[in-house]
Amino acid sequence: MTALLAARLIMATRRLSRFRLSAPAALAVASLCVATDAIAQLDSCQIQRITLCDGCTVQRRLTVQRDGGCQLQNTVEGAILGVRLVRPPRNGMFGRSNLTLQAYVPKKGYVGEDYFEYELSFEHFGKPARTIIQNIVTVR
Repeated sequence: MTALLAARLIMATRRLSRFRLSAPAALAVASLCVATDAIAQLDSCQIQRITLCDGCTVQRRLTVQRDGGCQLQNTVEGAILGVRLVRPPRNGMFGRSNLTLQAYVPKKGYVGEDYFEYELSFEHFGKPARTIIQNIVTVR
């Protein structure tokens, strides 16, 4: 990791530390759907609630204020096994502090659309499962 990237992630973490997450929501909706991730809302960030399913791809919309950021917290009924970035954002940064907390921060001064994907691997009833999460970002 370059020193510049490390410095940017530290700055992003400081910006995101002021976010308050609502209580995690874990809910089995159907036999296929296994969990719901938590939703974080603040003046600078609105995140659409999603339901995770084994082997599926889900889309989530994020609205971020210019020079703001979003902290994404994933909550599942079992253990989270891994997070893998599939497609990085073109106009911002995606980072993670651990397996349950990820963050998106747009480039300084950027306004417009962005997109990134990551794969969340988790345990469901003792068996491994995974979901691809496509994040459609609007930076205002």
